[in-house]
Amino acid sequence: EADLVLGGDEGNECTYNKGYMKRQAIFSCLTCTPDGNAGVCTACCLACHDGHE
Repeated sequence: EADLVLGGDEGNECTYNKGYMKRQAIFSCLTCTPDGNAGVCTACCLACHDGHE
């Protein structure tokens, strides 16, 4: 079931340079974008934004 949500993304690398992806988990980082209008991929959520709200 997790593959259906994550689209096969294991969170090992940033997906930003891949452009549009039909399905992937997107996370909100309220520390970096308090208005909540941007999302981050699984890898960045786990690495770059770890410890953020």
